[in-house]
Amino acid sequence: MPGMIDEQVEGAEPQEAAEPAEGGSGIGNRTKSADAIPKELRGEYERLVLAAAKILYSEEAKDMVQQQMARQVPLPQMIGEGAAGLMAMVLKQAKGRISAPSVIAATLEVAAEVADFVSEASSGEMAVDEEVRRQAMQFAAATVMQGIGMDKGAVQGALMGQSQQAPQAQPAGAQPPEA
Repeated sequence: MPGMIDEQVEGAEPQEAAEPAEGGSGIGNRTKSADAIPKELRGEYERLVLAAAKILYSEEAKDMVQQQMARQVPLPQMIGEGAAGLMAMVLKQAKGRISAPSVIAATLEVAAEVADFVSEASSGEMAVDEEVRRQAMQFAAATVMQGIGMDKGAVQGALMGQSQQAPQAQPAGAQPPEA
């Protein structure tokens, strides 16, 4: 898995979304987050989403996914943390050379994919309705925004579901806000 993200982010053209194992529904078409991405950032967004999907559906991730699904936390939190964790892995391998709008939009898409994955993997035992999906997407976005150093107001707005103007990244070297 190491190096996979760098190769995709640094030079490859956007690829078709990978089909998940065992008949899943694919990734990259669950939210309208891609519509908000300028065309010049679309390839970056698509590579982030594809890289997260490859991790989510990889054999190496099975134990990690099962551990996350077994946690005794509210379902939106579990899904949001899982999506944020996937994005952290992708961003770590990409070494931070990704724009904030692409990261946030990809996080929303990945959270929606994780929600569907959890519902399918649990054979419907973990009911993921639109409210759970919305809360999970907010949780994932706020967690990732905090992780990449967005200001505290933007993170709190994301948690509260408020639409704000484009959040501003903190200056280089600034500490991520406390939640």
